[in-house]
Amino acid sequence: MRAGVEFKPLRKRTSKYEDKCSIEGCGRPHASLGYCSAHVQRVAMGVALDTPIQKRVSPYKRRDGSGNYLCTKCEQYLHVAEFGKGSGVNGIATWCRRCFVTSKYGISRTEFEAMLKAQGGACWICQEIPEDAFVIDHDHSCCPGDKRICGKCTRGLLCKLCNTALGMFKDDPKRIARAIVYLEKVDRNVTIDRG
Repeated sequence: MRAGVEFKPLRKRTSKYEDKCSIEGCGRPHASLGYCSAHVQRVAMGVALDTPIQKRVSPYKRRDGSGNYLCTKCEQYLHVAEFGKGSGVNGIATWCRRCFVTSKYGISRTEFEAMLKAQGGACWICQEIPEDAFVIDHDHSCCPGDKRICGKCTRGLLCKLCNTALGMFKDDPKRIARAIVYLEKVDRNVTIDRG
């Protein structure tokens, strides 16, 4: 009682839903409509509810004793060279490069590893191992643009330079063939008089 006013006791909040998320095996606390907050977001976005939810990892727990970083996608501790730049700890991405690439290009990590093994671990065109990361080359007529790729039109793993070269030639075999003829036939000893 304060200043002559008597307060009513607070009512206990009741809900027709259980305290836990209604998705089998989730175990997270209930937030709304019988789901946890992560599943509520999936319902709002129209995403399937049966795929597992990734665990959030504190940025300070992303390193193991030997200094390797945890990829939050594949949940493996990898050397810092396996990660790109990002908004994670010390400016390091939260996903390793291979997980990022496979997610963008619609293939699994095992498919990526199989493609890499089939190519001998090097770029399909120049046969060199790239310093940064491999680029998954795909047929641009199937999936134009820079968004996510369907995964059915992937052609191979290339280094950044070879992938850029194909793009500059607009994936046209005739242009590439003419460029080969040009490089093989041009007499390098001829000087052009620009006067």
